[in-house]
Amino acid sequence: MEERPLVPGLTQTSPEAAAPVFAAPPRHVSLQFAFVYGALGLILVGSLAALVVFGLRPGFSSSPKWSPWKPQPGPPLTMAKEIANYVGPRYRFPDGGQLLAVVSSAPAVTAGTDTIGIVAVATRSQTGGKQTVDELAPGSAVMYTLCGLGTHCAIATGKPTVARGQLVRREGLEAALYTFKYIPAVNSVLIYVPPGPAVKGAPSAPLLYFTRESLSGRLDLPLDETLPLKNPPRAGQPDPTESALLDALTLPHFFASGLIELQVGGALLTLVHAA
Repeated sequence: MEERPLVPGLTQTSPEAAAPVFAAPPRHVSLQFAFVYGALGLILVGSLAALVVFGLRPGFSSSPKWSPWKPQPGPPLTMAKEIANYVGPRYRFPDGGQLLAVVSSAPAVTAGTDTIGIVAVATRSQTGGKQTVDELAPGSAVMYTLCGLGTHCAIATGKPTVARGQLVRREGLEAALYTFKYIPAVNSVLIYVPPGPAVKGAPSAPLLYFTRESLSGRLDLPLDETLPLKNPPRAGQPDPTESALLDALTLPHFFASGLIELQVGGALLTLVHAA
């Protein structure tokens, strides 16, 4: 019997005849793709392996170190003492002698044989305008005393100069930066500095007072972006590299200080802007 088409005008064909025919790619093209995908696979595996190895390595960090030196972890006052012992010997006279002794402690003052803790800090401008009061919670503040060999911790050697005064403020700033960076519990740093020449207008009981907030922008940068000199200048030598930034960071926090003993216990530290 003659087989008729299913649709008029069309001839039935087998599935094999109806399927489109594609030419197989040349063998050398297939080998090129295989090589590329194989190379990409090796790169991916190598990258993952490096990430695991370096990521699990103790102390590994993708960010640069904040400073070449840092104190060993411990109680805040122990770490502050280590900072004082490191910073102090870095600042010297031209002959190599140490400029100042640096003593760390909890904020306190001595009255006769009694030690009175500083429990709050009040600051105001020279014009008597805006005043702020910061409470110093236990363990949240550190005090450094920068002391020379003269009367009331004055520097006994050499002539007082602007450059030397700036160097003293640099030392206080360096101690404060290390403290805020490596002792998270500390939010306030008080730094008594040596008195300047006994002239009219010179601040009495001069002091640098920093809060963590006041230096927060510098803590996000490596230390050498704030203090680019690897070693501080010797006393009396100018510091043109850092001078402008040092003044900007320290003079707004430079005060003449006084104390008020409180009836409830402790003392209120009063600060008036010295500049």
